[in-house]
Amino acid sequence: MDDEILGRLDTDGSALYEAVDADEQTILVTPTDSQGVNRWTSDPDDFPLDIRAGGEVMKVAAIGSVITGNPYFTTDTTGWSSNNGSIARSTAVVHPAATASLLITPNGSNVTGGADSDTSANGTCAPGDEIAVSMWVYHPGGWHDIRPAVDWYDSSGSFLSVGTGSGFTVPAGEWTFLSQTLTAPASTARFQTRARHGGSPPASAVYYVWAVRATQPGGLVRDTFSRTLTDDWGTSTSGHAWATAGGTAAERDVNGTQGTVTLSSAPSTIRFQAADVSVGDCDIKVLISVSAVATGDALMPGLLLRYVSGSQFYRCRVHFETGSTMGLSATSATSQVGATASLPYTYIANDRFWVRSKLTGDRVRGRVWPEGHPEPDTWHLDRELNVGSIPAGIIGLTASALPGNTNVSPVLMFDQFELLDPQQFVVTREHNGVAKAQTAGTDVRLAQPTILSM
Repeated sequence: MDDEILGRLDTDGSALYEAVDADEQTILVTPTDSQGVNRWTSDPDDFPLDIRAGGEVMKVAAIGSVITGNPYFTTDTTGWSSNNGSIARSTAVVHPAATASLLITPNGSNVTGGADSDTSANGTCAPGDEIAVSMWVYHPGGWHDIRPAVDWYDSSGSFLSVGTGSGFTVPAGEWTFLSQTLTAPASTARFQTRARHGGSPPASAVYYVWAVRATQPGGLVRDTFSRTLTDDWGTSTSGHAWATAGGTAAERDVNGTQGTVTLSSAPSTIRFQAADVSVGDCDIKVLISVSAVATGDALMPGLLLRYVSGSQFYRCRVHFETGSTMGLSATSATSQVGATASLPYTYIANDRFWVRSKLTGDRVRGRVWPEGHPEPDTWHLDRELNVGSIPAGIIGLTASALPGNTNVSPVLMFDQFELLDPQQFVVTREHNGVAKAQTAGTDVRLAQPTILSM
């Protein structure tokens, strides 16, 4: 199991979540095991790896959300600037899976240089986060110091430090894949992706890069709420903007560790917090808490599923009941489907619980467990939402209370939001000379899984 190629175990089954064209460099993958909860590793130490889908082998650089804008230079160089040299989109030297590349020309006088992306949005990185940076490089003459790198910035946009990692020797005349994982230092809130050269190259030492990407390992949509904002939730850690509906902007804040919603009036009005991603089947989890034990009637933070409008959505909501008991229910819009499932827990103010919901077709399953405890193997809730099918919609979070609630301005809190399924694979196509359109449901597996002796 120590072999970097063969020392990997395959999943119990995976497939393409949706169809992909022959030139797409990100794909969505979903589990096909009986429970539908087995996921691929997103640990940066496990990449790159090769997968096979429909006869095509793809190199996976990372699993997670791509933060870098315009990493493939398909039509232009928007979002990129030169660093001690010049850059230009080129079709003269192109990776087999690409339509263009970025030509980098050193200025011949500085020790370092390259190309820099625009700075990512505030909150897309936090201290201690691991960022996987990768790129493909072609150097006609070869060079001894080229690397994907980052510059770290704080929430105000002030430069903190460089994340250079290690330089790589790139051989002459062939496309070479470079990848490394860098850890954000204290005060980091955003970063800049770089294609960096060192060693004082002459101006004649031009080179080409493609698929210059920084990836946040984990879910396609993910938020650690490590930023601080007032009257807004801003942009998630994965780079997705939060859109809101219901209630007022003043009821929503991010306090550096959690996204909060205060039910300052009309507590039964649903406050929607929607991430800018639309999916059909999905698996989501979040860490929730409430600021007080419910009085009058239940406080209800929840997971938002397939949101289309205020009258078309599904929801899996946790009931923080009076008397400190807890329950779990599912709704189609505002109509509860089936009875509330009793949970085997009690709570006090600010106790934190994980809630996870998996939606397959119109079947919604949910489970809840206290922070610090193992996740249960069974689902507390299993309902068929056949009240009116919604094939796809936006995911997110909801905050509300039942009409009889009498708490004064209770606060519902959310942390560690993550879309677990589908997973986004950041790939390079045509790795075995084959690149083709693939249909949804195509089997996905390791190209070279471990062979175990019996």
